[in-house]
Amino acid sequence: MPSSARTADLLHAAKEARNFIAHQGAGAGYVSDLTRDSILTHASRLRTAVADLARGDNIVSTWCHGTEEPREPAPQHLIDAYPKLIDAWVFGTFGSLLDPAPTRSS
Repeated sequence: MPSSARTADLLHAAKEARNFIAHQGAGAGYVSDLTRDSILTHASRLRTAVADLARGDNIVSTWCHGTEEPREPAPQHLIDAYPKLIDAWVFGTFGSLLDPAPTRSS
């Protein structure tokens, strides 16, 4: 688990990411103005937001696991794999057209 300050930063980034996804995620602009580059730029911003949200969800899920299963260690292999699994689930093969998925440590 990251330090308290790092956790707070990750959770703040997750909240901002959630807001971006909810309010701007599908809004890449007017269809008549879209270009390949503008779509890819917007999708890259969306990918960063999804990664930030996944990191925040991972923290909260780890806390929930600790509350619900206090005697069981958190499944570290799932915690470690979660951001990449979410990226693959959301972006699939489209992700290969974008910048590499953000990999900030959590």
